[in-house]
Amino acid sequence: MPSALIAQAEPYRIETDSLTQAAHKSVRREWVPPVVMMTVGALALELNALKDINRTVRHHVLASNPNTHNTLEDKMRHLPTASTFVLLPALGIKSKHKLLDKAIIYSIATTIGDQTAARLKTASKERRPDGSDLRSFPSGHTTTAFIAAEIMRKEYQDTSPWLVVIGYTAAATTGALRVYHNKHWLTDVIAGAGLGILSTDLAYLIHTKAKTFQSRLKQGKKLTLLPAFQSRALGIGLVYKPD
Repeated sequence: MPSALIAQAEPYRIETDSLTQAAHKSVRREWVPPVVMMTVGALALELNALKDINRTVRHHVLASNPNTHNTLEDKMRHLPTASTFVLLPALGIKSKHKLLDKAIIYSIATTIGDQTAARLKTASKERRPDGSDLRSFPSGHTTTAFIAAEIMRKEYQDTSPWLVVIGYTAAATTGALRVYHNKHWLTDVIAGAGLGILSTDLAYLIHTKAKTFQSRLKQGKKLTLLPAFQSRALGIGLVYKPD
């Protein structure tokens, strides 16, 4: 059965809020660095110049660190998460969002990041520097670390810039250790960092949109969904009544 979406409203003019437009522009600007980072990582799968850089970095790493069997980054990647959800709240340091909202944002971000990383690993089939498997691109550890670091930045940047520095230092250290322990190429880590940041930015955008939609639904009298039938098409009518 064909369907239609029908909107009815009293005569009025909609104007897009200038603050909303500014926020959207700010979000788009924030996306540029992580997208560039992911692009660099993807190009390294094919471009010999970037592959040469990866091999050079690996050569120097192995020369200075012949013993690559270490899992410190397994714990390091969770430091920003622990700080955001446990340590800083315990110290009474307030964040931008409440605990539940932070948890929802974190869940959305990790879902986006983990699922995207898993699919990219399967599709790219990039061999790890140590030859252990074909799941090198991008770095999942780095993605996880930068998701938490970006959440920490967004939640506490107005409280103290040093908290942002701590979060990003922990995330960057995680990525560096993945290269140092011969588990990833440099560009895998760069791409993983970009994916983590972008996943978090998307999660905040989704959360904001959901909150806005929820708020509009609570208006009740202003926004109502009704069944509608027009030109033999059954659909949903959206009735808006301004003040």
